[in-house]
Amino acid sequence: MTHTSHQANTIIEVDSISTVLQLIKAHPNQSIMVLFDLDNTLIRSSTYLSSPEFSFARLKDLKTDITSPDEAYLMMLGDFVYLSHYDEMVLVEESSPQILNELKNQQISCLGLTGRNLDLAMRTRDVLDSLELRFNQVLQERRIFRTSPYPIMYQDGVLFCSMLTPKPVGVKQILAACDRAPEVIIMVDDDQKELAVMSQFAHSQNFIFYGLRLNACDKLVVELDYTKIANRLKKFRSC
Repeated sequence: MTHTSHQANTIIEVDSISTVLQLIKAHPNQSIMVLFDLDNTLIRSSTYLSSPEFSFARLKDLKTDITSPDEAYLMMLGDFVYLSHYDEMVLVEESSPQILNELKNQQISCLGLTGRNLDLAMRTRDVLDSLELRFNQVLQERRIFRTSPYPIMYQDGVLFCSMLTPKPVGVKQILAACDRAPEVIIMVDDDQKELAVMSQFAHSQNFIFYGLRLNACDKLVVELDYTKIANRLKKFRSC
């Protein structure tokens, strides 16, 4: 899908993150910050084991008569962190490193924005480095912010919000710590709900906002064979 013009403060369906470059051209004299989700936007599991779709599908299996929803969620989260340290990650789009470099060359602020928590910071940095996905430094040093219900951390161009802290809460902390707030915020995410929440935040702060709902992984998400991957997880644990 190719877009030649877009209306601000809307959520747009796209099949490539390259749409960001088009939007930037529409705001040549304004400061811009681009927020990139990671999983199923820039990177994805090659095995489904640490994919968001498999992790959340497992919640149904983890909920039992003796396991509360909160306990099941924590069990799922623990497995996600564990599996993410071993799972092989691949690029969603082969051109993603070049697009990030182009944004850096244009001195556009780029921030990785993820539901991964602090425990995955080092592993995530190694994965991004191996795939040559490098963000520019929105802040000059690592920062940990005390937020509710879980602390968040900025490191190496990525904001780790965890699945417990809403992403707008983290972005608000980053913007407060920046020397200069952007006039335009562009967010790229595969999750429509995340974009809607960020849109509300941006509107409340009077930012020009574009939400890009990336559909590049939609087919893979729909094709998840839960039984097959659950059996793969059992074999993985037995090794």
